[in-house]
Amino acid sequence: MPVVNHGRGGRCCLAMWASTTVFAVVAVASGCGTGTSGAAFQRETDVYTAVLRAALAQGPTTTARPLVFVAPLDEGSPLPLDVQAGVIAKLNKQAEMRFVDHPAQAIDTGAVGEPVLSGGVLFDLGTVPASGTVVEVGAERYRTAADQGTLRFSVRAIAAGWVAEVVADQPRGSGG
Repeated sequence: MPVVNHGRGGRCCLAMWASTTVFAVVAVASGCGTGTSGAAFQRETDVYTAVLRAALAQGPTTTARPLVFVAPLDEGSPLPLDVQAGVIAKLNKQAEMRFVDHPAQAIDTGAVGEPVLSGGVLFDLGTVPASGTVVEVGAERYRTAADQGTLRFSVRAIAAGWVAEVVADQPRGSGG
């Protein structure tokens, strides 16, 4: 028959067992709950990666690995950290990616023409539709107050992931 220690050590072991059990239950529950959400993050990551690749292929950049700032088009909806990390990982060789919560964080308002910091480019990305194998994503591109535009991408699922093409590019600027 086992000896049960009801003293201080027994309470310590019971507390450790309880906390470990709670941690395990939370981890399993979180894992079960993120199956769909994980797939949604992956889909969003892949769509945004395709959009940014198409956008970068379009315009002149000053370097082989340009500095790219990304902000949400709807400032009230920051891009999830999992999505940001995924995009950075997928585009790391193509561009230096930096995510900001607000476009103003990427603009040098004290410089003439209000350029993007360090000669970079800023893309404000619209939301990715929750379903569909062909979706549209809106974006705004900003280099300076005089060099900016509204973009629309058609993004479609292919066997290797997602591919995007620019279907509308409407330049706009302040002219100053």
